[in-house]
Amino acid sequence: RRSASSPYCRVYVYPTRPAEGALLTPTVWRTPTRERNLSPVWDVTDTFVYEWKSPDLSPKTYGRPHISSPVHEVSLPESDDKMLDEALMTLQILRTEMRE
Repeated sequence: RRSASSPYCRVYVYPTRPAEGALLTPTVWRTPTRERNLSPVWDVTDTFVYEWKSPDLSPKTYGRPHISSPVHEVSLPESDDKMLDEALMTLQILRTEMRE
């Protein structure tokens, strides 16, 4: 008797910034299972709305003294694209928070 895998994909996304003091938790999406298929093809999609608002970096927000520079400094390239700069800064802050 031959058996085959029944694969599926699980996708973890982080569409919203956690509330103050809350843990970062993902939204999980799972594709349908392709029963007994060693070469699966998924023709499925899902949409996630990302709403990461700029964090309040004041000392009051985190309940600890303000640190003038992040623990893990990342130099950002100069850019006229303010939206990209804000996204990069948010990712830098998230990385620092996840390592704490």
